[in-house]
Amino acid sequence: MCLRLWNQSELSRNQALVQGRVPPGLEEHRQLTQAIVARDLDRALAVHRAHLINGARGQQR
Repeated sequence: MCLRLWNQSELSRNQALVQGRVPPGLEEHRQLTQAIVARDLDRALAVHRAHLINGARGQQR
């Protein structure tokens, strides 16, 4: 399952880069990094959860 998700995320990211778009989820990655650096576990978990849900929704399209 992890390998499948990784492959799908790489495909999506590469397609976005080829088309000159910002990869989906980039803002969520930034927010997650900030929460981790700030050691804000609750915020990091919330951002991570939202990122997974948004990613799953994107894969259904």
